[in-house]
Amino acid sequence: MRRFSHAIKIACIVRLAAIAIVACAGFAPLHAEDIFTYARLCAQPWEMSRPAAAGVWERVRAFHWDGTFTTQGQPGESGKWVVSGNKVALTFSDGTTESIALPLDPFGSDGIATDGQPMDVVQLTPEPPPVKPEVQQKASDIVSAFGKDLVIISGNVGDGSGFIANFGKSKFLFTNIHVIAGVGTATFQALDGTKLVPTSISSAADRDVFCLGVNQAGAALELMQDVDKEAAPGDDVVVLGNADGQGVVNTLIGKLLAINADTIEVNAPFIPGNSGSPIIHLKTGKVIGIATFHDIINYDAVEVSKGQIKPIIRRYGYRLDNVNGWQAVEWRSFYAQSTEMEKIEGTTEALADLLRQVEANTPSASLRSDDPVVGKCILLWQEARSSNYQIADRAFASSVQAACQTDIAAARLHIGYAFFLHKLADQVKKRDEILKEFQKTFTKWQ
Repeated sequence: MRRFSHAIKIACIVRLAAIAIVACAGFAPLHAEDIFTYARLCAQPWEMSRPAAAGVWERVRAFHWDGTFTTQGQPGESGKWVVSGNKVALTFSDGTTESIALPLDPFGSDGIATDGQPMDVVQLTPEPPPVKPEVQQKASDIVSAFGKDLVIISGNVGDGSGFIANFGKSKFLFTNIHVIAGVGTATFQALDGTKLVPTSISSAADRDVFCLGVNQAGAALELMQDVDKEAAPGDDVVVLGNADGQGVVNTLIGKLLAINADTIEVNAPFIPGNSGSPIIHLKTGKVIGIATFHDIINYDAVEVSKGQIKPIIRRYGYRLDNVNGWQAVEWRSFYAQSTEMEKIEGTTEALADLLRQVEANTPSASLRSDDPVVGKCILLWQEARSSNYQIADRAFASSVQAACQTDIAAARLHIGYAFFLHKLADQVKKRDEILKEFQKTFTKWQ
């Protein structure tokens, strides 16, 4: 349990480092929670189009880290963009506006064109790096042999990916814990249409890996038993991408860059929607990891917003050959803890947003939050201020402290799965930092 999730660790560092950042001239503040949106937005151009019923129209816009955008073949259609609330807002040089809804989905996001009509927004696929014919052939052979072992994970709030591999003397379905938690009540189907019913369910005690026993006829992928000895940096790898559980196999070829204690780093261009896909060592045809997360470095928010640096995206997968223990999973308790953590994370984001509003000297009557806990703090403060400012401010400080601590304390009593315990620890760090910043502000009021 020495190190559980780089994704959680990095997200914590990024967000705590920049809860509130002063705006740079001519550009909106770049808060840490926007970094992942910015990285995806700027990675490749986006095609914006409308169906014939709304009047055929198509543009390809490229977004840049300095907060500007350009349009291919249309030099006059340029301007500035910012992340604003639940959308990316584009403002053209003539003052007209466009928007793209968040969160961004590279396979199809919703947008509003300058004339107010809805539009479809799809990210263009990057040009793949040159691949030797023999490497491409090996990847194609693996898809032919094992493509049917990819799994579509469907739920009531989303879809995800997994794969079937031999583990010991049995077959198991592997995916990420965050995939299972994110889709809602999960069902499983192989790419050939076979319905899969888990015979056992467990989650790794030290990393973001979920494992389900399945009764599946035929061959399955093989797990590499000792990645340290059988693989080496520079080896060719392929990620059998099944983005967002869409049922289409993409061969994402790259190199193995590093072998770490519980992760491997590759440069195969998988995207967040590929989480749960196998990372396969081409020389041996064995699975060496499970595609899990991106890490973004050079994320200094002020320098990024000035256009001085461009964050570097690195890609990691968790190793499956040295998992340090498994926890049996009971679906009801797993999803109950997942839902509870989602609420806690939502309240943390709402508290960070409230902090930004307060630090920006937003009038108390104008403060807003959709989170019920934070919204109640604001409402009570607004009502009390009409009679006595000082008492109201003290009560507001107390209610914010309670909002930072009450749900965390309750969760500690019954959160039991290691994955959620580590997420809870991450939330404790964020809440402590948020409360510390609030207390600095409250001290100024006295």
